[in-house]
Amino acid sequence: MSDRGKRLADIAALGDIVPETTPDRRGIVWREQEDALGERFQTAYAFHADGRVMLEWLGGTEQKTDATFTRVQDVLARLDG
Repeated sequence: MSDRGKRLADIAALGDIVPETTPDRRGIVWREQEDALGERFQTAYAFHADGRVMLEWLGGTEQKTDATFTRVQDVLARLDG
C-alpha cells in the first residue's frame, strides 16, 4: 500500500473524509474547514508508515505550518524507513 500519490482516510469513523488529493511537495494534504462559529481554518494531514499513521495539524487561515509541526514530522518520518 505504498501509493503516496493519493490518500483517502476516514477520520475518526465519523464520515469526515479527507478528499482524495495529491499531497503538496512536503507530502501534506490540505483541507479547509469551518468551526462552530463559522470561522474558516486550514487542516494539514500527513501520512506515514504506508498510511498507517496520520498526523492531523489544525492551522490558521493560511496553508502553513510552524517549527513544532516540522519536529513532529521529522519524528514520524522515521516510521517511513
